Amino acid sequence: WQANGVISVSGGKLTTFRQIALDALKAAGILDDKAHQQAVAGKHTRCFNHTVATPTMLNNPLQPVAQGDDLIEQVSWILQHEMVQHLDDLMLRRLRMGNMHADGGDAVLNLIKPLCQQYLSWDEPRWQVERTRYQQILQQYYHAGL
Repeated sequence: WQANGVISVSGGKLTTFRQIALDALKAAGILDDKAHQQAVAGKHTRCFNHTVATPTMLNNPLQPVAQGDDLIEQVSWILQHEMVQHLDDLMLRRLRMGNMHADGGDAVLNLIKPLCQQYLSWDEPRWQVERTRYQQILQQYYHAGL
């Protein structure tokens, strides 16, 4: 939508954000019709000039949650490339452990802790804040009444 020089966008998910962004660039006059069509036609290509190898199991959400070395590989990759801000984001949305494990993934937090400290530069106080926050969210919204 465009009115009074302001372009508004709404809706969309991570799967459609690129199309929405391209439409906004076209509406702003930054992309002409030809450039817009080329960009839309290349929708299955990466937006970035670099590629990052994705851990094999990370591309298949139907796989069981990883364990051991596979888990370390996945967590390391996620922490380096997916802009994780909070432990609950990692555990619930990226790894699905809060949803898939009865303990919310509590058993692997000690394995994940040094990775968060390494890749996110979390010190011990930050880790404790994140762990407490995660456990509160887990109890309040995911395991309420258990």
